[in-house]
Order: sequence, then structure tokens, then C-alpha cells
Amino acid sequence: ALTDLAQSVRAPQQEVRLDVAPAEALGLSPEEERVVFRVAQECLRNAAKHAGPCSVTVSVVRDGDAVSLDVVDDGAGFALDAADSTPDTGHFGLSLMTDAARDAGALLQVASAPGRGTHWRLVMTREGRS
Repeated sequence: ALTDLAQSVRAPQQEVRLDVAPAEALGLSPEEERVVFRVAQECLRNAAKHAGPCSVTVSVVRDGDAVSLDVVDDGAGFALDAADSTPDTGHFGLSLMTDAARDAGALLQVASAPGRGTHWRLVMTREGRS
């Protein structure tokens, strides 16, 4: 599903690379898989809409009891303070991702700065998934 998503959402002049462990190795429930997909979907949409020509890497790996999704682009980036304090009307992607992560007991982090790209990380731990 992530392969299809990466091809359908990417913008012209945008390269999307995937590094996704096999589903059996990740050991996610169907609900957890949906959360990973929804967060990846919104991150890729944001990159296609706002990052400009760039490359995006999507990775999903297991490390011990945690599964992490990382979506990293080398595009335009944005000022985190401005995005938090003055979200554009009709732009609910950040709050949808945050709510989906919280409801799944996962942690969602973002690192970005103008001209420096964006790195989204979703971490699902066994404790959060119990």
C-alpha cells in the first residue's frame, strides 16, 4: 500500500524512495497499519504540496519493541512556531496526524526549518500498543 501511495501522491520532479520492512517483521495490527498509512499519506501530501522539487524517503522499521515511520524530505521546510501558532484555515493535516498518533498510543515528532527540509517520525512502542 505504501508503494502505491508513494507513486500516487508524489509531485512532478519529486523522487520518493521507500525502505519498508516486510509486514511480518513489523508485527503491526491492522489498526496500527492504518495509523502508519494515514500518517505517511499526510506527510507525502504535505511534501508534494509544499516542499517543492525534492526527494522524499519513507522508511518503516522495527527496532526492538518499537516500530518507527520516518518521512524525510529535503524540500523547503517550514517554521514550526508559525505552523503551531497560526495554522491555515482548512489545513487540518497536522492535527489529524497528531490525533491519529495519540489515539494509537504513538509518538509523533516533526523537525523542520525554512530551507532545511522536514523530518516526520511516528514511533509506536509495545507499551503504547498494549
